[in-house]
Amino acid sequence: MRSGKGENDEISRFAHDEILQLVKSKSNRTNLGVVLEGHKRKDFVFDEMKSREIFCQLIQQMKNLHSPQPDPEQLSIFIGSFNMGDVVPADTLQSWLLCQGLGKTRDPILQPVPFDLYVIGTQECPTSSRDWVQRIIKELLMLHKITYKLVSSVSLWGIRLIVLSKPEHLHRITKIQTSSVKTGIANALGNKGATGVSFNIDQTSLCFINCHLTSGSEKCHRRNQNISDIIRYLVVGNKALNVFGITTLFHHLFWFGDLNYRLDIDLQEILSKVDSLDYRPLIKGDQLKQEQEKKKVLFNFEEEEITFPPTYRYERGSRTRYAWRKIKKATQDRINVPSWCDRVLWKSYPQTYVSCTSYGCTEDIVTSDHSPVFTSFDIGIDNYSTDAQEVDSESAANQTMIILDQVEAMIKTSSRMNFYLEIHSSCLEAVVQSQPNKLNNNQIMEQHISKTYPVWNQDLIPQLKPVISDEEYLKYQYLLLAVRSELDHESYGCCVISLRKLFPSGVLSFCCSLTHRGEETGEIKGYIAIKISNSSLAPTLRGRARTRTKTYELVCRDEEEEDPHIDLSPLSPDGNIQAAAAANSKLSDGPSKNSPTSKPGLHSSSSGDGLQRSFNSYEPSPSVFAALKERRKDGARKVESTSNIADAMKKRKDCGDSLKKRQSLNAGTGYPAIPRPRRCNSGTIQTRKPRAPPPSTSERPAPDAPPPP
Repeated sequence: MRSGKGENDEISRFAHDEILQLVKSKSNRTNLGVVLEGHKRKDFVFDEMKSREIFCQLIQQMKNLHSPQPDPEQLSIFIGSFNMGDVVPADTLQSWLLCQGLGKTRDPILQPVPFDLYVIGTQECPTSSRDWVQRIIKELLMLHKITYKLVSSVSLWGIRLIVLSKPEHLHRITKIQTSSVKTGIANALGNKGATGVSFNIDQTSLCFINCHLTSGSEKCHRRNQNISDIIRYLVVGNKALNVFGITTLFHHLFWFGDLNYRLDIDLQEILSKVDSLDYRPLIKGDQLKQEQEKKKVLFNFEEEEITFPPTYRYERGSRTRYAWRKIKKATQDRINVPSWCDRVLWKSYPQTYVSCTSYGCTEDIVTSDHSPVFTSFDIGIDNYSTDAQEVDSESAANQTMIILDQVEAMIKTSSRMNFYLEIHSSCLEAVVQSQPNKLNNNQIMEQHISKTYPVWNQDLIPQLKPVISDEEYLKYQYLLLAVRSELDHESYGCCVISLRKLFPSGVLSFCCSLTHRGEETGEIKGYIAIKISNSSLAPTLRGRARTRTKTYELVCRDEEEEDPHIDLSPLSPDGNIQAAAAANSKLSDGPSKNSPTSKPGLHSSSSGDGLQRSFNSYEPSPSVFAALKERRKDGARKVESTSNIADAMKKRKDCGDSLKKRQSLNAGTGYPAIPRPRRCNSGTIQTRKPRAPPPSTSERPAPDAPPPP
């Protein structure tokens, strides 16, 4: 590491607590800015990007190790998957547990640093669960001189899943649950299936699923069905919230094992690409990637880039030759092309911290025709404690309200039944249900016969009362939304909305996908606002915000990446949300100059969950608009663009007689009604304009004159 200016600076030593921020350059992946206490920012250049990442990880580890907090806010997790092929490895498992081998491996400098959690998933394991646990604990004791404690263990035939923890974290782990699902022949045999473990670390929920799916290149659809059955029947987490499904219930869900998805590529081409270490062309033929792109399985799950060779099917005792020919008595010769059968995927809530630090396979464990796969993660832990918070009557739950307004969904169904929203959050005392929406006959058009567009305004959705009104608490809360039918209460899709970007603006627009059993079922959009009892938005919530920086927020980007242009136009052909059209036209092309730096490990939903909009791009319902106006009048917060707000207020006053006529619709409320959109013959959405007066007789065109353009 050298100075960014190329100068020969003298070596200076600083304590870890003097480092306030590490700023990664977006334009140059080898540059790093270091902000020290009492000093100006200084830029440094590394020889390669990997060296910069290792340096950042080391500083984070030091910060975490010497944190004044009693419990660390960042934990490291090792996840390993190994199809043992009914043979127990006689040699050591050291390379596997240290993330050493091929692919994205852990740097040797970090090897002495043990992981906080070890999650080991095996398939076709011939030894007993008890013996296997003792084997892993013994290996870890030899490596790190730490006796790891068993958190949980679950088995289904040869499919085993064990979770081990450092002793100092056991008091933080609660709500442990285990389950298993059989997906073998007739869903009765356990040679194929899954095992799962879920638990909480403080207020952060984790779930781990180890599976062994149907084999065979031609049985891709059957594997998709296996995953759907596992999501449906695996019973972990809060059973009272099973309507949301396991893919929505947990802050972090890790799915791994022998998924058995193959490569739809010619055998000789695979062998040629593997010999030349050119794996990217092979990824395009991976069945799992193809099914995810079609949104048929594990929708919105992520996977680190694959930079290691296919893990199946090797000759036992070798890692240089693939045994692609398999002879069976019944079917004669069968070709098993080399494939990435062993995988690790994950899905996290939006705006949570998760960083994959390694993903690869070993090359020295050769007792099976599969290579063991390893991966590691750093995750942020929410350890907010209500005991340390002075909550008085002024900032109690009844003083703060969360409002949902103009929520519109697009559901992939031709059903004309009514739907209602079911809302859950850990910051709410109980599950909240909205009133059913009222579908119009013209909401299902002939060209959209397979889609339904229910809409709920704030009159149909009850206001949400959080149990604690502290901003630091609400920033790390999430709303779980489920769209259910009024007739049979069946779920038609769920989503998760983060409240993190609700602060400090007080207004948030969201747009995210609806999923059901791992498949995409639609889309949902709307607005969220937060207010206190006097109807003004609460940017600081009575000033009880705590601004302490989390340990995992040490590293940030030099410049915030530009947000994608999210379309907030109405979902339905009739345009039931008129405000979305205005918001879509006012979206800025780039981030604000005053926007905070982005966190590289902060997980963002690919569907646009929780996108924050400024006031000038938001056209809320009258009551929310009045709240915004009241907040502006009271000077509760600085508004970034005063001129834009003034223009928006002026436009509303210039509506003239048309606006005054609509005020009578809301008689007694004191708020002006917003002009509703109408649909033209072309299908576009337009706002009604005042009708022009008829032309005079002298201005009327002659009968034979051509019509005006």
